[in-house]
Parts: sequence; C-alpha cells; structure tokens
Amino acid sequence: MQPGISLGPLVELTYLEKTLVSKLVTTLANRGLLTRSIGMADARVINLHLTRKGKTIVRKCDRIGKTFDENLLSVLSAEERRVLFHCVDKLTEHVKEGGEWTLAPTRRKRSD
Repeated sequence: MQPGISLGPLVELTYLEKTLVSKLVTTLANRGLLTRSIGMADARVINLHLTRKGKTIVRKCDRIGKTFDENLLSVLSAEERRVLFHCVDKLTEHVKEGGEWTLAPTRRKRSD
C-alpha cells in the first residue's frame, strides 16, 4: 500500500516492536516477496518494495480477508454493524492518541 516505505514508518503503522518488524522484513525478502533498497536522500534509510510475487500474495490475502469479514459480519444487523464500527473507530483513535499504556512493557517508565 505504501511502496518505498522505510522501517520507521512501518513500525509506527503496525504497532509492532522494531526488532520483530526487522525480522519479518528479512524473512519476506528471503522469500522473494519484497526488496530492500538504500534511500536516495539518506543512505541510512532502507526503502521496502513488494515484488510481483509479493503483490500477488497481498491481493490473494485481501480477497481471503474480505470473504472472512463478510462471513463473520453476516450474523450482525445493519445497526449492530454500525455500533461495532463506531466502537472500533473509537478504540483506534484511543490507541493513536498514544500514552504510556501503548508502549511495549520494556519501554514504559518504571513506577517503583
């Protein structure tokens, strides 16, 4: 969805720990699903791009996810879906606002 994204913004978008994202990126690169390139403006930045094979898998996963979501939500009425999406949006905003509780336990301030 964001060709050329670097690790920093990817970590922020995924809410995953930096080391884990780095390991996942290496695994995907080793499987031929993405490529890494040195940034043009800053050689310290590594930009990530999906390969053709990676894009194919993403499209397949999107279709699978859409079908799963449709099946899962099929038991809810339109009003129940509206309430669910409202609650998810509210929780998402709360996470985006951040705070100590959103940090990995190893990065939180000690209270002792």
